[in-house]
Amino acid sequence: MGLIAWAVVGLVAGILARFFYPGAVDLNFWLTLAIGMIGSLIGGLISNLISGKGLRIQRAGLLWSIGGALVALWIYLTYIA
Repeated sequence: MGLIAWAVVGLVAGILARFFYPGAVDLNFWLTLAIGMIGSLIGGLISNLISGKGLRIQRAGLLWSIGGALVALWIYLTYIA
């Protein structure tokens, strides 16, 4: 059940990151899902660093996931695509 919830949050975060990212972003369903799930991990890492819990990688909530997905989308569009 945890993987399904992570995928749903990742998909929503990926869709919202595509919406908030300036300019047209042409990604298919699977890349949107992957960007959102990676963004959830990035958001969890950033929130742990800010809260002082150290360098632990974990899933984040929706707001941190959207922020992390924006970072992951920027990295993808800048260096990979």
